[in-house]
Amino acid sequence: MDNLNTNNNAAKQGRPGNLNGQEGTWVPVDSSAVPFSVSQDINNPSIAPDGSYYYAEGGNNNMNNGGFGQIAANYNNAIPTPSQIVQLPPIVQPIALVPYASQNQPLLQYDPNERPEVEITSNEPVYRSKPYSGFSVAIVLFAVLVCAAVCLINAIFAVKGVTALDSILGIAALFGLGNITSGYYDGALSSVFADGFSAGFSANMTGALYAFLIPVFYVLALVFAVILVIYYLAKLGKRANPAGFNALAFIGFLLSAANVVIMILSDTINYQIGAFVIAAAFLLVWLLPLFAKKNAQILDYRASKRTFIQE
Repeated sequence: MDNLNTNNNAAKQGRPGNLNGQEGTWVPVDSSAVPFSVSQDINNPSIAPDGSYYYAEGGNNNMNNGGFGQIAANYNNAIPTPSQIVQLPPIVQPIALVPYASQNQPLLQYDPNERPEVEITSNEPVYRSKPYSGFSVAIVLFAVLVCAAVCLINAIFAVKGVTALDSILGIAALFGLGNITSGYYDGALSSVFADGFSAGFSANMTGALYAFLIPVFYVLALVFAVILVIYYLAKLGKRANPAGFNALAFIGFLLSAANVVIMILSDTINYQIGAFVIAAAFLLVWLLPLFAKKNAQILDYRASKRTFIQE
């Protein structure tokens, strides 16, 4: 029997075979010598025109006859071949994440036992502005004295002694702001402005001006005293330096002193002790901050103290 080897294994020796109960030998031949297609089934070979039988190795049942065949799926081979087209698992290429931007940067490592470095402060002391707390307390007390003197101490003598607050109420009574009774209005304003506000200035300019300016100046002085109390209490709470020229205290002193001068010059309105108390208290509120040094400093013990952390 002749044999066609499609694997071009011409060097292989003849192999015994059995075809239709007849013993023989399959002999390898050159595939170019056979001008027709050849069966790959050894049990059903192709018949040539001359009556010879051919089959091509690599077909069915070749594994049972010592030939070459397809590797079965999941067979114990070095490279198994699947029996059908399957989706292989994707190959994931890991990406190296480097915790630094360049090779010159050191690596960082977490250490749960690490403690932050304590900043070592120098032995040089820390200073802050001197608060002059005693000056602030005294200024507040004198500003409160101004408010008390305006309301309680007799400052004006007009028929009878009245306070600076009573003169302020006299202005309200002059303009008819409510049902207000005032000794200052009864003793000074009512006689000057009996025929009306403008008529009073026309008849006696100086007397009307004196009578009208006194309560106006005391209104401004009282408002300035309240503002000064709040201002220096804030200085005291912040432990700030009260040094410096205070314009409100200076203007308040000028207004209260001007009232004393007006009452001295007036023929109908005389002064009492309260007018001097108000002027003197304003004078002290104005002068005391001038005795405190603006650039004075003291040692800040809290800021100079070093802080340590317990390991």
